[in-house]
Amino acid sequence: RIWPEIGAFDPRRGGAFCIYGVTGPDEYSALVDNDYYTNAIAARHLAYAADTADWLAHTDPAAFAALAQAIGLDAEEVAMWRRAAEAMWLPVDAEAGVSPQDDAFLGRPKLADLAPLDERGPLLMRYHPMILFRHQIAKQGNVLQAMAMDLVSLPLALQRRNFDYYSRVTAHDSTLSSVAFAIVAARLGEDGEALDFHREAAFVDLENRHGNTSHGLHMAALAGSWLVLAHGWGGLRLGGDSPAFAPRIPAGWTHYHFRLLWRGSVIEVAVDAEGATYRRLSGAPVDIVDHGRPVRLADAAVRMARPAVQGVIFDLDGVLTDTAEDHYHAWQALADQYGYAFDRAANDRLKGVDRAGSLRLILDGAGASVDDARFEAMLAEKNALYRARLAAYSPANLFDGVRALFAALRGAGIKIGLASASRNAGDVVRLLGIADQFDFIADAGAIAANKPAPDIFLACADGMGLPPERCIGIEDAQAGISAIHAAGMVAIGIGSEEALPDADVHVPAIGALSVDQILSAEREAASAGNLSKKTG
Repeated sequence: RIWPEIGAFDPRRGGAFCIYGVTGPDEYSALVDNDYYTNAIAARHLAYAADTADWLAHTDPAAFAALAQAIGLDAEEVAMWRRAAEAMWLPVDAEAGVSPQDDAFLGRPKLADLAPLDERGPLLMRYHPMILFRHQIAKQGNVLQAMAMDLVSLPLALQRRNFDYYSRVTAHDSTLSSVAFAIVAARLGEDGEALDFHREAAFVDLENRHGNTSHGLHMAALAGSWLVLAHGWGGLRLGGDSPAFAPRIPAGWTHYHFRLLWRGSVIEVAVDAEGATYRRLSGAPVDIVDHGRPVRLADAAVRMARPAVQGVIFDLDGVLTDTAEDHYHAWQALADQYGYAFDRAANDRLKGVDRAGSLRLILDGAGASVDDARFEAMLAEKNALYRARLAAYSPANLFDGVRALFAALRGAGIKIGLASASRNAGDVVRLLGIADQFDFIADAGAIAANKPAPDIFLACADGMGLPPERCIGIEDAQAGISAIHAAGMVAIGIGSEEALPDADVHVPAIGALSVDQILSAEREAASAGNLSKKTG
């Protein structure tokens, strides 16, 4: 109940829930609005409170009624908690391309003298707090702390931009800072920086790095060195029903292992260059997740190889939302206007084809021809018809399961790309509320050859910084499946084997697809002769 007292829904920000006048983990910023870490933890807190209230009301209505009467709680207040959690203000700055630490942080001047942890001591020993409060300088990074604790689910590209930006403006005068930075760096594959931060946490007292060990041990930093091993290198995440791991190993290490207690069962994780071995040392059998793949730990150790897949590239129309239906109605209206024969069978041939190519197919099917000026005018007319239908789009138009799949991919350390032939793709994903969920969105207007050519999938892989063979493509059109294969990638088809005979794996809808299936698709395709047909 404290959050609605210090926050409110702001109509100037589209009804976002904003929290005012707080001080987050960064003690070099005070009494700020919309501190990123505070907003992130508040969203988690409010959602948990709403989930708990709903659970109690469902499982024991009498107990909920008694509790509600005792503390003056009603369904309207619980609903408000959920709305606040879902509408929490956690923006990405359009100019800097990073998550702002608070409303004012990115606009403050930078502090020129950033020389922490040297013989002169922390910045607070050299500057008055009011000087620090007025500059863009952090004692420890609030945004990185939220990322390390998995309070936010961000595309890997945004995580990297956040890490790079806040590394330049953080003094690390707090011994807790190195822990968060080490976890994020390890997950991002920044081995050198991760190891430096990890050593800082582990040796701050053993080597008296801050010159104040005689005042007492930094126990949180020492405990943090285990957190770096488990949450950073081991990729441990605890947001689901089972502990999830995405272990990797830095160059120069041959192996490492750690243990944890999960609901009465002791689990050991041993990691080497090829993968990880999981053992249940005591307690009842337990379910875990490795890179999105479910694993049951009973009596025998389980060996899991590190997956080769590093990126998943999605088509848009018919895969993430039903814009394919809107394209059909727009083409049908255009064809009716000009008296051309057109139906759903003809529309099926347009799937995966760009706007100009689709119009050529319609004209060819009608035995018609137009001059260049009329052709361009017809393209504009069709786009206007389509965009008129898009005006009513909202996040409700996103297919079920997309957000959960994206979150699971990020948890497995897999990048997410978009390769749509539609030049309206950017507007569509913005209307769907997922524009910030991609590591890269290929620009259809900058592609030389459209599907079934591989250009857009190759451009997307390159934009994510990945070789094509480390990516998997997901399509609902035969032209898209051909483009994925031409790019040297495994193809997952959204649809039946009859409709997409060349896809390596088939699923009926995106909501039926899991990270485990995506990672298994590569093995299935390889066992069937790489890019041959395989149903799943």
